[in-house]
Amino acid sequence: MASETNGSTNGAAEQHYLLFIWGGVEPELHGPYATDEALLAAARAVDTEEHGVFRLDVTGTVEVASFGGREITG
Repeated sequence: MASETNGSTNGAAEQHYLLFIWGGVEPELHGPYATDEALLAAARAVDTEEHGVFRLDVTGTVEVASFGGREITG
């Protein structure tokens, strides 16, 4: 499980993160990034053929987590 919060409250400025889904299975949140250029550079450094890369614009708290083995299927 990976999580990260920006510590902001309502009315806070938008912050920019990357959400990686490694091998289509394991989520990992990176950021916040100071500039859009820094965010794009980090996104471009990932092999998008094998891993999912998503932009995440946030104005509050964010947590990303995977489900354990049989947590969903029982």
